[in-house]
Amino acid sequence: MTTHRLSARLVPRLCAASLGILLLGAGSARAEDGALNLMAQIQGEALFQQSGAIGMVMAVVRGETTAVVGFGETFKGSGKKPDGRSVVRIGSISKAMTGQILADLVVDGVVRLTDPIQGLLPQGRTAPSFANRSITLLDLATHTAGFPRDYEPDEDPKLVGNPYPYLTPERYLDYLQKYRLTYAPGRVASYSNYGFGLLGHLLGRASGTSFGSLVADRIARPLGMADTTTALRAEQRTRFMAGYNADNTPAEPWDGSEVMQGSGGVFSTADDMARWLRYNLAIGSGPRGAARSLAHAMYRSRQSLDAIVALDGSLPVGGLGLGWEINLPTDRTPLLIQKTGGFSGFLSYVVFVPGRNLGAFVVINRMDLGAFMKLLDGVNGMLSALAPR
Repeated sequence: MTTHRLSARLVPRLCAASLGILLLGAGSARAEDGALNLMAQIQGEALFQQSGAIGMVMAVVRGETTAVVGFGETFKGSGKKPDGRSVVRIGSISKAMTGQILADLVVDGVVRLTDPIQGLLPQGRTAPSFANRSITLLDLATHTAGFPRDYEPDEDPKLVGNPYPYLTPERYLDYLQKYRLTYAPGRVASYSNYGFGLLGHLLGRASGTSFGSLVADRIARPLGMADTTTALRAEQRTRFMAGYNADNTPAEPWDGSEVMQGSGGVFSTADDMARWLRYNLAIGSGPRGAARSLAHAMYRSRQSLDAIVALDGSLPVGGLGLGWEINLPTDRTPLLIQKTGGFSGFLSYVVFVPGRNLGAFVVINRMDLGAFMKLLDGVNGMLSALAPR
């Protein structure tokens, strides 16, 4: 599972009814797709009931039509149904956006996938290597750099309250310099929040800006995703859903530090994620088409790796793109390109079916991994019914 966590010594815990329906077409236009609408209503209600969450929002995209369904409440006692404008944490789905930014920068000639990360580090800093094999940007983007899941401090800093201010770029780079690889990069896929946080930071350095600015300049503004950001405005906070733990007690509303943003620091809405799905489903030429092709390509296939650690979800991962995980077709599901996320009381999932112009995004505000695995199965089953093989 792809939830964010830190060392148990550093973070005590990561936190994790009525129905509303909204049909949206491209832009503000409305379009009808009776099968999509019916499926979203029926499947969405079932998924929400079994999740046990306080609230849930789901967007399903097919062609020019989007069905957005909201269930429950934005927070306990609010009496307000979540909808397409409810602001949520997308957690590790941020990694797929980092992959898109990397692909854009490659197309623009700013970096190459095969660039060793050593060349992007500040002067005097060094990255580990193994048997003369350097870590590349592609290794970071496919969880094959050889890094652990999370930053692990050498000593317990004995922090009280919010632990995230402790995670600065300087500490990330200190950790990088001290870390010793135990196998060659590119050989083992092992899920790494640390690696993607480092990737986002290095892409900011390569561009002479911050990762948050890259999200704004290369994703949010070009695609009209007005609520997709790494830093909420005051008005957005009035639309922010509250996150909850598995027992439905409030999760601590802490934000990750700047160096974690490329791994799990993005906020968004179902309306924005529908726009992002349309971007990923588009087929075309030009720089955007080239960047999509780079981001969605399978760089590390399952059978080419020595092992896959902490990446398999409800379906086994068949290969890895730039931040994306690729599930190969089965007798009941088409090929799926997907990413899960979990952070501070939210669990999320985005998935699309290449070539079928079909995708979905769903988020619940309850950090229950068992319920979430069932939700993944339900969403995948819904897409299989809408895109039968």
